[in-house]
Amino acid sequence: MVDWFIDVPHLIKCTRNHFLHHKIAQFAGHTVYHMFYQRVFEHQRLLGLKLVPKLKLAHIWPSTWQRMTVSLATQLYSKHMAMALKFLREDKKTAHLFNGSEATEKLTKLINDTFDILNGRHKGESINGNNWNNLVEMEGKLTKGKKICTRRHAKNNRVN
Repeated sequence: MVDWFIDVPHLIKCTRNHFLHHKIAQFAGHTVYHMFYQRVFEHQRLLGLKLVPKLKLAHIWPSTWQRMTVSLATQLYSKHMAMALKFLREDKKTAHLFNGSEATEKLTKLINDTFDILNGRHKGESINGNNWNNLVEMEGKLTKGKKICTRRHAKNNRVN
């Protein structure tokens, strides 16, 4: 049996780069569009409204070098971005621009939450009995119910 562990920050970066290239993806039976991130950026730029405080041009249209920057990818898929998508979709003035962004919002929130769980830097942030159910829930959403890891595997392969 071969056990392997994913470098989570770089997996997020690769996901973002794939999404930048294709501009469209499938998630949980729905279509997710990169254009909604662009619209949030453009809305902020035109109105001076900062729903996603760190959002810059490099997050939406990164250069070749910026595509290798993990922080730009993780900041794009942030809780703030998910909340901004929801707010702009529910606002009467901008609802027409963000109609159909529900799946993009859900994917953004899922990536953010998964990153938070899997990217612990010390023992207190590591996968443990307290957050195991959150991880199993994320796994179910990502794999559509196919189990890829058990609590026993995680416990036996933990690096202390």
